[in-house]
Amino acid sequence: MKKKFFRLGILVLAAFSLIACTNNNKKSTNTVSPSKLTEREQSLLFAITDQLFVFDFNVDQSYEQISVWVDKYEFGKKVEAPIIDMSSGVKDKGTIVFTTVNTTEDNKSIFNVSVNNAEGMSSGSNLEKVLTNVSIISGDIQEENTPIAGQMVLASMVFAKGEKVKDTISQDFYQDVNGHIDQIKDYDVVYLLMCEFK
Repeated sequence: MKKKFFRLGILVLAAFSLIACTNNNKKSTNTVSPSKLTEREQSLLFAITDQLFVFDFNVDQSYEQISVWVDKYEFGKKVEAPIIDMSSGVKDKGTIVFTTVNTTEDNKSIFNVSVNNAEGMSSGSNLEKVLTNVSIISGDIQEENTPIAGQMVLASMVFAKGEKVKDTISQDFYQDVNGHIDQIKDYDVVYLLMCEFK
């Protein structure tokens, strides 16, 4: 198990190293965007992860903290507390990374979230038993420079048995989860990467 967490640590450092090179563009203030990874960066990161989401953010000095968590839903109903819940100081611009790595024991995956910015790097991990023999679809916000506003959904991972899986969750869902919760009510399990800047 220690070896797997060591690999995750290497993964996070590699991701931030690769992504740091792409963060030199000046962007709008108080926004979140999907990172534009090169094909090489994507192939390197997918070699050591099963699912990968990377986002860049830009904030002004009115924001001092970021909270990032992963909510779990079963058939459209939120389950207990988040599987990962972390907070970090925030300054200027930074990167949010969400990965999963399948393990060989008992159908478990390691979920990992990291935040890197001028205030430093913070991360959280959780070992989660996941469904097997299911279809998995993933999605994220697509809009460049999405304005920061309250609790935001950045990404989703859907686990569904049988032929219940639609192509993707609509972008409307990421803007208003409660108003579009019917989009996930037929799915066995959905994980949502959430964030809030304060």
